[in-house]
Amino acid sequence: MKNIKTYMVNLLILAALFSCSSDDEMSEVKNQSIRIKAVALIAPNFPSTEGDVLEVYGTISTKLVVLNEKSDERILWSRTSSNWEPVGRIETSIASEDTEHVFTVTEEEIKNTSIEFHAKMWDKDPDGNPNDYLGESIKSFQIDDFDTVSLIEEGTLFPVQLMLNDFDGITLLVRCTAEYI
Repeated sequence: MKNIKTYMVNLLILAALFSCSSDDEMSEVKNQSIRIKAVALIAPNFPSTEGDVLEVYGTISTKLVVLNEKSDERILWSRTSSNWEPVGRIETSIASEDTEHVFTVTEEEIKNTSIEFHAKMWDKDPDGNPNDYLGESIKSFQIDDFDTVSLIEEGTLFPVQLMLNDFDGITLLVRCTAEYI
């Protein structure tokens, strides 16, 4: 009888240990961080009447949307008509502060999370004419899409290009990247 009691006590202790260890594993939340960066602007097509460069202003932003509910929008680049950026046919690097942001999501949220890239731009006309609306572009990707291009490895960049061409004869490209960190 003493052996049965000892056996039962040991069995209860083992059961308690196993149930605690599986709870610990279940409660461990794994996070994934993704760096979004505004990289460059380029105007491969614009008429010679515009001069050597466009005087570009507007906003580049990114937004994380989790479960189609919770969202977090960040401005990556912003200029006003009084502090425009000269953009020509050669790529102009974006090197100002706040050109990147890191979003962190849980492993469970990844399947239901998207990242949106957004740009809305104008070309300032210094001769007094109305400024030219270059357009607005939005691209959205499920974070799972990044995995399909091997972004799961740290340091692999997922390129995103937005094209704005609402003004006749002008094309402006906005280049961004996403990467797991």
